[in-house]
Amino acid sequence: MYCGAKAAVHALSDVLAMECKPFGVKVMLIAPGAVQSNISVTQAATLELSPTSIYQPYFDRVYERMNLSQAKGCMPTDEFARRVVAKVLSPGPPTYMTLGGSSRFFAFLRWLPRWLVIWIIGSKLVWKKD
Repeated sequence: MYCGAKAAVHALSDVLAMECKPFGVKVMLIAPGAVQSNISVTQAATLELSPTSIYQPYFDRVYERMNLSQAKGCMPTDEFARRVVAKVLSPGPPTYMTLGGSSRFFAFLRWLPRWLVIWIIGSKLVWKKD
């Protein structure tokens, strides 16, 4: 659901940008990379799946991925906020901005064939190791 929601926000931003342009309204999509938060602390105590869930075999990988975003290289929250606000308030804000840890890597992936990106991300972050 998380990835579906992100895809919907991307699509909605594209449509809003197109529809609002004649009115002088600019739309900017922020795609954050790793930014410091307390998600792994607050979710650690409450995150659990039903033993019969089809996602149970992948739980450890999902939990590991959640904590990975808080590891070394993650951008401090205040720095992220300052940089986003500066871009939003600039005379010519970009329509798309990615910022935070690993954001350059993910920006690079946008240039690769989709099948290759799915394989790279799937093998590194999603698929269960046998």
